[in-house]
Amino acid sequence: AAPDQLQDDLHLREYRACYYGMITEVDDNLGRLFAALEASGQWENTLIIFSADHAEHLGDHYLTGKGMFFDGGMRIPYIVRDPTATADSTRGQVRQEFVEAIDSAPTIMDWLGLDVPDRFQGRSVLPLIRGDEAYDARREIHYEFDYRQGALARGAEDPDEHLLWVVRDRRHKLVQFAHPELPPILFDLEADPDELHDVADQPRYQAVLLEMSQRLLRWRM
Repeated sequence: AAPDQLQDDLHLREYRACYYGMITEVDDNLGRLFAALEASGQWENTLIIFSADHAEHLGDHYLTGKGMFFDGGMRIPYIVRDPTATADSTRGQVRQEFVEAIDSAPTIMDWLGLDVPDRFQGRSVLPLIRGDEAYDARREIHYEFDYRQGALARGAEDPDEHLLWVVRDRRHKLVQFAHPELPPILFDLEADPDELHDVADQPRYQAVLLEMSQRLLRWRM
C-alpha cells in the first residue's frame, strides 16, 4: 500500500504516534526559540502568531494527510501572543470568532503601525484579541483545494476540473467542485458536526443550498 493509505489498526496507531512525536519536536524547538527571545530581551517586544498551512487527517473519514474538505484536514491552529496586551481580561482567552490564514499579514502590519493595503483581503485580529467591540467578526470562512497535480498523474484530460471551493459558517458547510459531474456537498454542522451526512439533495435544505451557493459565488467573484 502507498505510505498515505492506512493498512490496519496498527498502522493507524503508528501513524498517529509519529505525528504526535513531530508535534512534540515542534513544541520543544518553540521552547528554545522563546527562551532565546527572553534571554536577548526581545520577548516583550515580539508579536507571536502560531499557525499552520493545513491540518492533518489522522484516520478520521478513513483519511491520512492534508487537503480534502473536511475540518479535520483544513482547520488550523491560530494562537496570537500580543506582548502589548497586558490586561488580564485579554490574556489566555479562547475566542470563537472565525479567522483565516490571510489575516496574519494585516495583523503583523497593524502591530507595526503600518497601513494595510486595500488589496489585502485579510484583516487584523488585534482588535479582536484586545477586546475592541467595534471589531467586525467574520460570519463565514472560505478555502479552496487544488488537486490538479494528482489528477494529472492519474491521466486527467482537463486538470482545471480538479478543484474545489468551500464556504463555511457556524451552521452549514458547502463544498463546490469544478468537475461538472460532481454534485455539491452540503453539511448541517449543527446536526452533523462530524461531517458524515451530505444533505445537498434533501428538499428541506434547498433554500440553504441556494443561499450558500450565492455566497460562494460572490466570494469567487
